[in-house]
Amino acid sequence: MKSDALPRRVRPFFAAFAALLLGALMLIVPAAPANAHWELVESSPAADSAVETLPTEVSLTFSGAILPDTAYFEVTDESGVSLLDGTATVTDSVVTQALTGTATGVINVVWQVTYSDGHPADGTFAFTVTAPPEPVETATPEE
Repeated sequence: MKSDALPRRVRPFFAAFAALLLGALMLIVPAAPANAHWELVESSPAADSAVETLPTEVSLTFSGAILPDTAYFEVTDESGVSLLDGTATVTDSVVTQALTGTATGVINVVWQVTYSDGHPADGTFAFTVTAPPEPVETATPEE
């Protein structure tokens, strides 16, 4: 028998004491903060909002920087017609997509970006254009 070995009936006591001590330490020591991911903070027009006329652009503001040339948009009217005018621009944490055309009703926005830490993000939202488009004047033939 070794001289440094604990008697068999003492071992469960030390195991229980170690478990109790570990449990107490877990309650006392605060947890490390979670690694937060960036998120969409604001959109203009806002999701589910109503605007009188089609805006000239859709703008998304994020809580962190976006990698340039990674923004992708689809903006369509109720019939699926694209309202995009060119490609999206990225300035730090703001992504802007120019719009063109006339539309009324529900406008659907689909977006995709890549945060500067390499994580992709995407989402969808809609807003409503309430006023009918301005009528286009046509010349009437003279008789």
